Amino acid sequence: MPKINNLEIIASYLFLFPGVSASEIRRVLYCWHFSEIDDNFNEKLTYTTYFDKSHYPKGYVGKLWSSPKRSKWILTFDGLKKIRPEILERLKFINSCVSKKNISYFNKVQSTEEVLYET
Repeated sequence: MPKINNLEIIASYLFLFPGVSASEIRRVLYCWHFSEIDDNFNEKLTYTTYFDKSHYPKGYVGKLWSSPKRSKWILTFDGLKKIRPEILERLKFINSCVSKKNISYFNKVQSTEEVLYET
């Protein structure tokens, strides 16, 4: 399989879960590359260039995805061209770990810590 780039990951995730926040997408990108969220992840600094039109006016906002409602992101027509069907299942799994509306990664960590300290 050819290398998957961040634009394809974001577009595919937005295809599966339209209306998610940029923070959630940044957590997904981090988990894609590092398997889990650790102390090196900073939600306010990591992968922000993909969603920042003010500092990166020639970036991807408005071209590949847009935010018609505050903090809710959707694909544009050009963004649909970046979807990679072969990664959709993996993204569904990652979503189950990072989405705040589902059992989040953070809850899993807390449960794991509780189990570790009980023994």
